[in-house]
Amino acid sequence: MLSKTFGLTGFNTDNNVVDFLLNANRITVSLNVVASLTKFLQPDITLFIRNGYTGNEIIHRVVYHELAHASHWRIVGNTFWQRYINYIISYGITNPPYGDGMGVNAELCGVGEMWGNYFGAVIEREVYGRVPSFTGTWTWLDEDEDWYNPGFLRKADSIADISTAEVFSSIGASTQSFNTLIYQLQLRTNFDNLVQEKYDFYSDWP
Repeated sequence: MLSKTFGLTGFNTDNNVVDFLLNANRITVSLNVVASLTKFLQPDITLFIRNGYTGNEIIHRVVYHELAHASHWRIVGNTFWQRYINYIISYGITNPPYGDGMGVNAELCGVGEMWGNYFGAVIEREVYGRVPSFTGTWTWLDEDEDWYNPGFLRKADSIADISTAEVFSSIGASTQSFNTLIYQLQLRTNFDNLVQEKYDFYSDWP
């Protein structure tokens, strides 16, 4: 996504985005001063494994998370991602990597991270043949991580008439707040009250 996101943010070795990605994933992302000249030739995601950071399952988890972000980028586009990155640069420094959920575009970032964590876990479930159903306990997903609680999407996905594809269609470019996400999910089910109930399960939303 970084090679395709341009405008208000510049990617080079002096940029705070580098530190953010390192803190967020513990994996270094290759960024350099010629990025703006070669962005259309670059891969979307380049990962270099840090010394001592090994284990296929852990590395795969990071890859699935980042590919989930890539799927989100495809439906929200450049402007959404500019705001996403700028929130992290602005507010993630004092409370790395995602701030405290209170800054401008915080909930936009929260929607993105929620999807990255949740759908990354869905892929891991399929690849590794995890046994639990969508209503079971997913030990490989930190459901109440930080302030954006990715477990909310898993709980929404467990509602009888909501599919993972419908969850994905709920996080388009217009979904930049948690209230909008709730509304979009409620449009896709006959059980509106259950969506709100799943959201209210978590008490630490910003």
